Amino acid sequence: MKRVAERWLVLALVGGLLLVSGAMKSNPVDSKAFQLPSSQGALALVGEFPAGMPAGVVVTCAGYNCSREHDLVYYDLSRDAQGRGHIRFADARTLDLGEEEIPIRPFLSDGPLLYDPFYGQAYAFDSRTKCNAYGTDCYQQAWVHIVSGRKRIKASPINDAFNSSQPVDRFYYIEGVAIKPHGADIRGGTTLIVDNTPNGNLDIVQIRGDGQDVASVERYSYRESLCGETQCHWTGNLGNSLALDDYRGMLYLADNNSPFGQVRAFRFGPNVHSETSPIDVTQSALCFVHLRQVAVAQYRDTLYVPTACQSYEFGSTVLVDTEFGTVKGTVQYRYGDQGIIAVDSHDPRRVFLTTSDRIGIYDTSQWLTLHMLYDDIVVASLPLMQGYQTGWLRTMVFDPVSNRLYLAVNDRILVVAVRGVPPAEMWPAPVTAPVTPDHGGTLGAGDGSATFYFKAESVAQTSLMTYAEGPDTIARTAQAAPSSPMRALRTIRTFGLTGVISGTTTVVDGFDQAFTLNAETTPRERAGIMPGTLALYWWDDHGWVAQPTSQINVNTIYAASSRTGRFALMGETRAVYLPVVRR
Repeated sequence: MKRVAERWLVLALVGGLLLVSGAMKSNPVDSKAFQLPSSQGALALVGEFPAGMPAGVVVTCAGYNCSREHDLVYYDLSRDAQGRGHIRFADARTLDLGEEEIPIRPFLSDGPLLYDPFYGQAYAFDSRTKCNAYGTDCYQQAWVHIVSGRKRIKASPINDAFNSSQPVDRFYYIEGVAIKPHGADIRGGTTLIVDNTPNGNLDIVQIRGDGQDVASVERYSYRESLCGETQCHWTGNLGNSLALDDYRGMLYLADNNSPFGQVRAFRFGPNVHSETSPIDVTQSALCFVHLRQVAVAQYRDTLYVPTACQSYEFGSTVLVDTEFGTVKGTVQYRYGDQGIIAVDSHDPRRVFLTTSDRIGIYDTSQWLTLHMLYDDIVVASLPLMQGYQTGWLRTMVFDPVSNRLYLAVNDRILVVAVRGVPPAEMWPAPVTAPVTPDHGGTLGAGDGSATFYFKAESVAQTSLMTYAEGPDTIARTAQAAPSSPMRALRTIRTFGLTGVISGTTTVVDGFDQAFTLNAETTPRERAGIMPGTLALYWWDDHGWVAQPTSQINVNTIYAASSRTGRFALMGETRAVYLPVVRR
């Protein structure tokens, strides 16, 4: 495998610092507070490898806390002798290419891929023509391929039901895909959202509970079809047109046909419906907008809309306030952006975009330059390659565990490291389950690390309970008192147990019958913990309170409580005191 030596091309820029002979600008934007502390970081190109014609890219992981065995899965659109493309694999750390490959039909120039952290699998999409036995009544049949590990476990059509009586999908081009993982979706399982732009349809694909196949598909039409029986008159979108905001339950769609420069917003719940009129970003952009991709910075109420255009020497990205559905500012930079953007899911203050001279007269070397934004100010820039041609960049994806950005550019994948930033701690996806008055219920973490058992008559009305593991600043700053001054308490896991009465927003603040918790721990978590001291603690708004029911059996903690709120698993370690040395 061809490898390149590590190149430390680090150029740290603060907003307003001159870039070559122009200045990087940012209009003032009020940034919503985000509590995770992080440094801004610097950029370094650390590797690249030939990848055929890479399009969609996802980073997978395996093991508890998503911290081991990272794979890079990418959609290679280059065709073999049989005209097939392939899903290929590489070790995300070493960049060594795997021998495994999955044949697939090369699909437009997008090659859409999604990664599902709950099932630890990827989803790829393609389409093919299907006709009746007489070769008539043809339609474009769309497929989803479920990839687990480095093999395809299932391929299923997703639009047959809508074409059973007569063909309606004579054209099916996927311009965007989004995912709502199992446990985060009120439908109860992983949901895939597919944008068939020419027909103006969103197909909502529900994955079966075991993750092995498609369970059902619903369709939502957001505008009239642009297709006739023989042809479509539509403008393509060479990027991922969809962005899902789990925090606000909103789905955003970049549609170049409504007309140009319009972003549609949908409320994504049990039913999909249009929330507002399309958001017009053309008035804030510097030039004629051609949308390729949109991206959400969750918890910051910001939608990033790269404009993929250039006015004289400058381009811009439009910032939309997702709370109010209005444009709140722009980020301006020298040369036009490439319409592709990536947001750090761990720290959404960090955003990545690329620029090049789309006109070709200001920078004759045609550099592709990567920029990192922090709080909507450009803080670092890195020249990546000369001779770049518009459209070569198809995808960018950032992995906060390794702090690496992967860019699919022309015939290779470039790897950029963000230096000086601590790696993210990754957590299992939240899970939700019903609890009924007559039968109680069971709520289990996706990785089997925690299971809650609720008795009958625990609640007076059917309720939806949610388990969410994750970082907790309280657990790190306000420890409970150990049983001895010679000991210290260490937190190994924090989580929240919350709930609402089904069909309402009324919060469940406790149970009439105590639930039972079985929490599985790992040797890595228990390292340094004194035997017999692990216990469940509950936060009472003033401090951590040990739950007296806690019992331990090797790897498992058994505990009971009738409360909701924040919990932690803590154990005692021997305190170490350094001797006082006097001179």
